[in-house]
Amino acid sequence: MPDLTFALYRFEIPADGQVTIPGSGAAAVLAHSGGLSINGEVLSEGCGVFTAGGAIIGAVAPAVALVFVLSEGPADPAALRTETIAVRFPCLLRLDEVAFPPGAQAFRHVHPGPGFRHLRWGQLRLEADDHAFIASPGDTWFEPEQSPVKATASDTETETRFVRCMVLPPEFEGKPTIQILDPEDAKRPKRQVTHRHLDQVLENLAQGDAG
Repeated sequence: MPDLTFALYRFEIPADGQVTIPGSGAAAVLAHSGGLSINGEVLSEGCGVFTAGGAIIGAVAPAVALVFVLSEGPADPAALRTETIAVRFPCLLRLDEVAFPPGAQAFRHVHPGPGFRHLRWGQLRLEADDHAFIASPGDTWFEPEQSPVKATASDTETETRFVRCMVLPPEFEGKPTIQILDPEDAKRPKRQVTHRHLDQVLENLAQGDAG
C-alpha cells in the first residue's frame, strides 16, 4: 500500500492564458468559475473531468480551476493543500459536490476514504470529535478515512456548497459513501443534495499518466 501525495491546487487563469497540471498521475479538475479547456476539450463552469498530471488547462475568458492531483513524490509548496495518504490499488477517484439549503445538516457520519473539501459558497460549521470550525468560501479542509464529522449549513445563506474529491475503495463506484453513525439520525430527512462529477477507477497510478 504505497504512500502517495494528494494535493489541491487553485489556479486563476487569465483570458487566453493556460497552466500545466503539476506532477504526474491522476487528476480531477473542476471549472470553479468561467469555462476551461483541458487539452483542447471544453469544460463548462461547474463541471468536472478526469485527466492527468501534465495536462494543459486553458481559458478563453478569466477563469478559476480547482485541481485535485494524486501522485508520487514530495508535496508541492504551490499547492493550496497537500496530504500524504496510503492508497491501495485498485482505487476509486471521486469528484462530487454537496449542496445544502439554509440550515440543513449532514448528521454525524463517516466516509470510507480520505478526501479534500473546498467551500465554493455559503457557510458551513464542521464539528469533528476533537475540533470544530466554520468554513467560509475558499476554505479547504481534509477528512481522513472513517473520521466522524457533522456539518451544518448557515441558515442565512441561500445555498451552501462544497466540492469534494475522495480516494475510495473501488466497490463504491456509482454508490453513496456517507454512513450516518446514529441510527435515529439515519431515519431523519436528508436535505443536502450530492452531484457526482466523476468516478474513475484507477488500477494503478500510471493510469493517470495515460490520461
